[in-house]
Amino acid sequence: MTAYLIFKVAIRVQDHVLAEQCLETIGETLDHIDYLGACISESQKVGDAPCAVAALKKLQEKYEYKEPNPIYLPALFRCTIRLLSMFVGRDPDQSRIAGELCEQFGAGERTTHAYLAGCLRDTMKLTGLVVLALKRQKLDSTIPKHFTVTELEWFGRNAYNLALKNTTTWELRQVAGMLTACVDIISHFPPDMGVQNDMSLKSVFARFIASSALVSLARAQDNVEKQQQDYHDLRTHVEAFDGELVELLPHVDEQCKEDLVRKHAALLAFDFEAAVALGQWGDLGGILQRAAPCGTVSAYQAMADSLLRGKAPGQSKWERVKGR
Repeated sequence: MTAYLIFKVAIRVQDHVLAEQCLETIGETLDHIDYLGACISESQKVGDAPCAVAALKKLQEKYEYKEPNPIYLPALFRCTIRLLSMFVGRDPDQSRIAGELCEQFGAGERTTHAYLAGCLRDTMKLTGLVVLALKRQKLDSTIPKHFTVTELEWFGRNAYNLALKNTTTWELRQVAGMLTACVDIISHFPPDMGVQNDMSLKSVFARFIASSALVSLARAQDNVEKQQQDYHDLRTHVEAFDGELVELLPHVDEQCKEDLVRKHAALLAFDFEAAVALGQWGDLGGILQRAAPCGTVSAYQAMADSLLRGKAPGQSKWERVKGR
């Protein structure tokens, strides 16, 4: 109670450092849910959105996957994302705001596969990532299935819109991360739903833009390990794009189909470049075969340029690759 009363004073005198300290103290109490909820309400009353976000994030950090639960997890995520979105284009530190939004969706740099696996093993690390919560919901049959199709649509659409709206102002890695979170969220739609044109189109477009961002990042990367990771992530997107495109093409009009085929050709050129950079020479023949139906000369030109720039294997080995 004392920490809560001090918090109320702190936000009225705009002492955010003291307010954060109070939230830390409240988070350690047994009845932290009630007091953190009150802190969120007080912050909104005085119009202190940063403190409301801090309290919401503390509530996420303390969330426990058990029933009955007074907290509806998707709503907790939505409230935090909506408040953070208010600062897009307004806060002087846009990189920080973008980073916090990416973190909410599970698009931050620390949300690698290894990190996610660690979080799933250690419940103490579960801190508000939408993608992480979805993965846990899928893998753990004892967890309530809070993320309905409607919830998935909301998070997928907002991740997509935030990334597209801020492609020119956010860092490329943040854009790529947000779009990757978008397709991860969409991938959790029930398999028996079939092709949902709106969200399916968002998924393939998100993969295309994310791949374009990743190839730019890889080309400019001095750190070889990070460059290889970017190329690896790019290839993962292209492979998924291939599979999604096969299902989607029969359900779109001719104009959309032509646009998707052009995008596919561009992605295969990126895929070829990535395979060359990663030294995955055995994959080149398959990429060429997949590019043939596209009939795009510029894609073959880009592939030839990648091969000339790369450290190709000996001629005899290359001839074997072409013959596959």
